[in-house]
Amino acid sequence: MNTIKSKLILAFGTTITVLLLVMVLKSQYSKKSETIQEVIDFRIEPALEILHEYRTFNNELFLIALNKISSTKSDKITNRMKVITEVELPHLNNRAFDLIATFPPDDPEFSSFSKIISTSDNAIINVKDMFIILQTNNDYAKIEKLNVSSTLLKDKIALQFSEIDHLVSALQINFNLESKTKKTELNRQLINLNKIIVISSTVAILISVLVAFKTIHSIVKPIKILQDGAKRISKGDYEHRVTLNGKDELNELGDNFNNMANSLSRSFENINSKNKELEQFVYIASHDLQEPLRTISSFSKILTEQYKGQLDDTGEHSLRFISEATSRMQFLVKDLMDYSRLGNDKSLETINCDELILGVQTDLSELIKDTNTDLIFNELPNINGYKTALRLLFQNLINNAMKFQKKGVKPIVEIFYEDDQNFWKFGVKDNGIGIAPEHQSKIFSIFKRLHTNKEYQGTGIGLAHCQKIIEMHKGRIWVESQKNQGSTFYFTLAKNPDIDSVLV
Repeated sequence: MNTIKSKLILAFGTTITVLLLVMVLKSQYSKKSETIQEVIDFRIEPALEILHEYRTFNNELFLIALNKISSTKSDKITNRMKVITEVELPHLNNRAFDLIATFPPDDPEFSSFSKIISTSDNAIINVKDMFIILQTNNDYAKIEKLNVSSTLLKDKIALQFSEIDHLVSALQINFNLESKTKKTELNRQLINLNKIIVISSTVAILISVLVAFKTIHSIVKPIKILQDGAKRISKGDYEHRVTLNGKDELNELGDNFNNMANSLSRSFENINSKNKELEQFVYIASHDLQEPLRTISSFSKILTEQYKGQLDDTGEHSLRFISEATSRMQFLVKDLMDYSRLGNDKSLETINCDELILGVQTDLSELIKDTNTDLIFNELPNINGYKTALRLLFQNLINNAMKFQKKGVKPIVEIFYEDDQNFWKFGVKDNGIGIAPEHQSKIFSIFKRLHTNKEYQGTGIGLAHCQKIIEMHKGRIWVESQKNQGSTFYFTLAKNPDIDSVLV
């Protein structure tokens, strides 16, 4: 099977192979360049330096010999002669000998350097002999000694120094020419090396990019198809299936994806069928309960009116209990019907929230007047949503904010919002009795109440309504509160509720 692992190994293997070829080529050219540089550093440059010193010391020594013939005050000249002939030139000869020891015996430079060394040694002997002949002032007074010294200088020392200078000049020309040739070759090698690096690196990058692109494309394309398929199924298109070409793990994943989609399709068909049956049951049950409840309410009212004052306290208390229970049951049945119908409206529209809250304010005007509530909101945004559901959402939250108030405190309810990148965040804040932290995660469950009906009337469905409405708009709802310090209910609404998104 052409697995993803084998594709990745092929991609990385190709890239590494190309990089290794580049490294090999670079290494070969680098070795050639290093060899040439070694010749320059350890053969040509030292040779030129030694030749320059030979020329300098021998020229100085020849001038000393000339001065010795004409000067009787020879202490300084003698001392300098000893330094050159006993220290500097012998040391230079040793360096020259070490250098030519690295030359092949048939190398012309080997013979020339050997000749310079031997001639330099002979010149040192002759100069020392001349200084021995002319040691004192009396030696200068003797014509025969001056003649011998002059002959030695002219016939031997001068010729030796001339020969050394000629050999040095010839070698300098040769080594300078070789240095120029080697440096030209080195530059050519470096240029070739740069070309090889640029060309091979470019080829390596192109091959690597091509292989990587093909490999990534063979992996990413199926993943994108699977991702798009998952989005379509998450939006309710349970009949959608993916088609992948290949024989790797992703193709197996595509087959498993389609099997999952088939299972989901069957499951959601069953769920939708059950939900419709459940909604129909809740609606029918709630609707059918209305009639007996109206009958009980009517007969309770007739009994209360016709037998008023004729019943004892127990009878009147029982009638009042029946009437109140029937009323609560009617409200509960109505809320159940509303809860079952939530989500039936699938028509998104642009909603002006200021106008929506004004409508809710009108609906709750009697309660607002009775409780003397200040309802504060200003310049709320236009949003996309389900208008009827959102109206019920704000109505429930505002109604609760007015209902759960501390005695003797004027209710203040404030509505505000924040604009985030993908959602609207709203808040409904009150100055009421608050909610203890341990109860805050439970209040959105259906029929969940924290107070008795005697303390605060209600059915326990209002916040469950809110939870369901928020889920329809791909958001979430939560509360931040402390007991006796008011509550703020926060909720988020997706800016595009029809797009599959989870907002936090």
